[in-house]
Amino acid sequence: MKSLTDLTSKMTISLRDGGQYSRKGRMNKFPKHVATWVIVTMMMNVLFATTNAHAGGGLHDDPDFQAAASAEKRCDWETLHTLGLSLRAKYPKGIIGYLATGDAAAHLGRYEDAATSYREVITLEPRYADAWYSLGLTLCNQDKLSEAKTAFQKTVELEPKHTAAWKCLGALFRNEGKYGNAIDTHQRALALDRKNPEVWYEIGMTMGSMGWNEGAANAFRRAVALNRRYAEAWAALGYTLGAQAKYNEATVAYRRALLLKPDDADSWQYLGDALLVQAKLKESVEAYHQAIKRKSDNPHVWQGLAVAYTRLGLASEAQSAFTVMEKLAPNLAEEMLAEREP
Repeated sequence: MKSLTDLTSKMTISLRDGGQYSRKGRMNKFPKHVATWVIVTMMMNVLFATTNAHAGGGLHDDPDFQAAASAEKRCDWETLHTLGLSLRAKYPKGIIGYLATGDAAAHLGRYEDAATSYREVITLEPRYADAWYSLGLTLCNQDKLSEAKTAFQKTVELEPKHTAAWKCLGALFRNEGKYGNAIDTHQRALALDRKNPEVWYEIGMTMGSMGWNEGAANAFRRAVALNRRYAEAWAALGYTLGAQAKYNEATVAYRRALLLKPDDADSWQYLGDALLVQAKLKESVEAYHQAIKRKSDNPHVWQGLAVAYTRLGLASEAQSAFTVMEKLAPNLAEEMLAEREP
């Protein structure tokens, strides 16, 4: 059996080769979203024109409607859902109650309920583009990506300037591995709003998935230049810089991400990886422990921790970390042992 020193030497080599930065899952993952429409905005834009016409007027004077607007402002989703049910009963041919229950259910993670509500809105107002968009977001959260794509396609058919729907369509094409379609769709979104950081983020994600790390990094830089508090874009920038072996720059990007989102276990892990490659061993140990505090079942974190402890000469700590990693991923341990065989 190979020694832990031999084993962790192999781990270090894999880190230097960018192995910790090349896992495709992170770049291909479609981000979850929840609808965030403001009831008051909907009132101004569509409710008087649509709901009052169906309900015979008087909605803006209804106490439940006013209370629903207040609940939405407070992010009190349970109350909003209850009031939405009341509005549905009062105005069965109006969309406001269904919009309220859909929005509230989406925020509460009750995605099937939300989808049902948005479908009711579409039944009443089939050309209401934002209802199709809301439905698409909800379906994404249910991993019904084919149906979500149809909903987003309907959104842009009804409202060709719906930047957010184009952005989501691009992400779904990327998820299917249709990178050409994804890039074309991103370009449609970019033509509508070049100053939208989320569009640049999606472009970066697609380029990263295609292995165009330099282009991806440039897109993420555009995203964070437009929104300095965009934690996900900072993290993705760190990831693509690491893939280019620009570990010092990656470290800076991960630290920016973690200032904004300190509970991101992945960013702590990748920060640890970048620090380890730079031989900043004590800092890498701290980063790995921060990752473990937030998610203790990732074998790659324990792997990196074992490497760091070994290089610090802390054999007992290194063995303990390796033992946890081996329990979590015995196949990984076997593969690493096999790679050390002559």
